Amino acid sequence: MTGPWACRLPVSAASSVGGLRGRFVGIRAGEEDTSLWLHGEELSVDLHQALRALPDAELFSVLPDRQLLRLGQLVPQGRVPALHWQPLQEYIRPTLPSPGLAGRLNERIVLSLVRSSCEAEPNLLLLPFSEFALWCETAPEFRLKPLRFAVRDDGLTIVQGHPLPPLPGTRWVAEQGVAVAAGLRWEPSVKAELLVDMWELEPGDVCLWFEEGSVECIPGEQFVACQRSAIRATRDELMSSEAKR
Repeated sequence: MTGPWACRLPVSAASSVGGLRGRFVGIRAGEEDTSLWLHGEELSVDLHQALRALPDAELFSVLPDRQLLRLGQLVPQGRVPALHWQPLQEYIRPTLPSPGLAGRLNERIVLSLVRSSCEAEPNLLLLPFSEFALWCETAPEFRLKPLRFAVRDDGLTIVQGHPLPPLPGTRWVAEQGVAVAAGLRWEPSVKAELLVDMWELEPGDVCLWFEEGSVECIPGEQFVACQRSAIRATRDELMSSEAKR
């Protein structure tokens, strides 16, 4: 299956398409009642596999007259709907909930954070997007590949991976998604799995646990792969948002 395509899935599954944003270009999105539609002009093998993996996704080829032909069938079923289509980069932006990363906030827990004498290598970095984007412009591709990032409306960026960029910022150590600032540890020293269960973290989520005791959760789908195309798109979106204020 190649050429123009369309994909329909429930709006409730919209968060699942976030991973497409950093991997593929030319995808447009629009909503129709309880359905989310994705549409593009060329369906590669990798994109085909990614779309088929979306929950409750229905995949169609688009005929020249805009009729929809469901994958594996011979009779068209309707047409591509006339929607307010927008680039997937605009429909789903890689953001931290703003401000204060508004996930599950200020959850007080019995454990506390204390200074640690054991040095663990940081795998998270919080810094302004402008500084991160500037580094990405000249960093070699092999330095970008192991990283993923999310950006808040005000430009605060969380970068995850190893090795981290050699940039100033706040470094954190994440274990199974539970992150504390470098130089801290939780006490008593319970397994990270207990905290994962407590905060109901999903694979890929990152929970920032601040020294004063509050925690802030960033869903995994809000991160995108560190690619220059994603950096440029994010810069454009931040500039557009700033211009509208």
